[in-house]
Amino acid sequence: MRSLLLASAVLGGLSLPLLAQNPEFGFLYRVPPATGATTVFVNGTVVAGGVQVGRRAQVTFIAENRGPTPWTIARASVTGATFSITPTESQLVNPLASAVYTITFAPTAPGTAAGRLTLDFTNDRGANIQFLFFLEGQGISPDFITSYALASGNQTPISSGDALPFGSTVAGTTATASFTISNRGTGPGRVTSVAISGGGDIFTLSGLPLLPEEVAPNGALRFTINFQPAARETYSATLRVEIEGLAARTFRLTGQGAAAVFSYQWSIGAGAPTPVEPGGSFTLPNVAIGSVQTVAFSVRNTGNTTGTVNTISISGPGFGLVPPVLPARLGQGESLTFNFTFTPAAAGPAPGQLRIDGVGFVVTGGGLGPRLTYAARVNQSETPIPAGGSFTFPNTVVGATSPTVTVIVRNEGNQASTVAGLSVTPAVFRIPALPALPARLNPGDSLQIPVEFLPQALGLVAGSLQIDDASITIRGIGDQPPRLPGVSFTGAASAVNPLDQPAIGMQLDTPYPYDLTGTLTLSFTSGSFVDDPAIQFASGGRRVDFRVPANTRDVLFGQARQVQFQAGTVAGDIVATATFNVGQVNLVPSDPPTRTFQVAAGPPQLRSIRIGTQTATSFEVIVNGYATTRSVTQINLQFTAAAGQQLQTTSLDANVDAAFSAWYQTPDSRNFGSQFTATIVVNVTGDIQAVQSVAARATNARGSSSTVSANLR
Repeated sequence: MRSLLLASAVLGGLSLPLLAQNPEFGFLYRVPPATGATTVFVNGTVVAGGVQVGRRAQVTFIAENRGPTPWTIARASVTGATFSITPTESQLVNPLASAVYTITFAPTAPGTAAGRLTLDFTNDRGANIQFLFFLEGQGISPDFITSYALASGNQTPISSGDALPFGSTVAGTTATASFTISNRGTGPGRVTSVAISGGGDIFTLSGLPLLPEEVAPNGALRFTINFQPAARETYSATLRVEIEGLAARTFRLTGQGAAAVFSYQWSIGAGAPTPVEPGGSFTLPNVAIGSVQTVAFSVRNTGNTTGTVNTISISGPGFGLVPPVLPARLGQGESLTFNFTFTPAAAGPAPGQLRIDGVGFVVTGGGLGPRLTYAARVNQSETPIPAGGSFTFPNTVVGATSPTVTVIVRNEGNQASTVAGLSVTPAVFRIPALPALPARLNPGDSLQIPVEFLPQALGLVAGSLQIDDASITIRGIGDQPPRLPGVSFTGAASAVNPLDQPAIGMQLDTPYPYDLTGTLTLSFTSGSFVDDPAIQFASGGRRVDFRVPANTRDVLFGQARQVQFQAGTVAGDIVATATFNVGQVNLVPSDPPTRTFQVAAGPPQLRSIRIGTQTATSFEVIVNGYATTRSVTQINLQFTAAAGQQLQTTSLDANVDAAFSAWYQTPDSRNFGSQFTATIVVNVTGDIQAVQSVAARATNARGSSSTVSANLR
């Protein structure tokens, strides 16, 4: 630790440092929820901000010793009834250390509150210093008022205990009042509960936010009170509003229900009207399928107040509404007459529902004609299929055929019908034995249609069985097929020679119960980092399809048990990988059977030699060959003299390393693997007729090729 030297005095020949007598402190404070601190100077103001009356806020006050001298804050004290501080006991603050205090502001009334913070400093030199700071906080408090506005009125203040009158409202309709809770105070308040008690479900709330809800100063919470009388009665209920920290407020809700009374009757043509009770039922005369029957229906107001018919609807097969002008206001004794139609699409009874506002009637029509019904039978268990319905096959292993589901078509109508067309889609569903069509079905007759499911993939498959105009949804689930037995490769050995055309095959260890399909794929890992396009199947390409008939072991490529492939001329590993599928399910997705064939790295091989262009003083030697390592360093030529002639040079070594390296680095070379054609021009001094033949041998790091030779004449 270092000391700050302010001055020095000489005593008895010694120089003594004098330590600072004033604290060198910095002061900061932090008001949650802020994370940063605010600097405050001596005699400055610490602002605690706005705090709701009855709550408290804690301000963190930090005194940092930025000097070289240890100081003790002997006492920390505050004035002002709404402020307190902890700790108050003495704290030693070493250089570069801090003392931390918590100042609590707890306002008891709205408005500005002030106080002071005093810090008494001492040190071991006897110095006593006092620092003063001002404290300031704002007490805030909510002030709630309540009001309402009816749909046709202005905003009206309302106090706890007062009534909110809805007045007279037609039964079955809804009157609304917008209720507002406004905060005119300086602080937020929390509305904790709003509820209606009594009155059943006649008075309800809507638009109420999730409670508790905090209402900021000058803010408001709004919701709607709904009054929906059910009859001509007087209704009342209590609205209760609870605000945190305040007494609950209650308001009386009142309203009067008024209602019209309706009577109903129906008629057809010139027939006499037939009364029907509200919520009752009536039956229409039978009518031929496809013909239109018109029914007149009347609503009469027999009540003592005006009523309104707002909505009319009819539902059910064959029923339709001729809509009147709505809403229709009916005074006492007035009537509304409208029409609805019934057009049967099927034979037999057809139930419908006529609804006039909240009153429903069951109306039954009758159709004359055939009526076809459908059912599915599996293992002697029969399940009806509704119109537009479906049936599901038992879960079936992919590759297998499901149990047959027999779809039964019955004529349960009162006239004959004909089934003329059948189809099923997609192809995984089939009708194995198509019944004779067209099929005439007299009343009570039936037609049986067998359907099968042959899943090709896992999971759910949906399809459609079409019977003339009727569509039935069919579903099936393909289950996981059995595991593939072991697979053995047959034919070629693992080591193959360049340009070989070995044949390979495959065989299962045990027969598989379902038809298999698959693909055998060739891949190549080159020892020279260059692919060899010559590596492919005899049929072309590096993929070939195969199949395995159910309950057999041999893999068939077409009709053959083996397939040939070309080995190429580049050293590396040729990997044959097989995938086996049942339908669309891959049986070996993560560990397919493989077989590796190795083309070994070796010396160059010369496949042919010929003499090219000849002149009086030169000739070309053209050699063809391959080098599995894609490198040739030297070509040696041996010359044989013609009969009776002598040659001064009988052997010639050509360094071809650079030329071959350049060739094998070109894109064109990759189309030929490691194959090459090299042309060497031999210049002859003397009589060229003295040369009878030439032999060539190629060399690289793996060794030398066999010799090939050609005659010049």
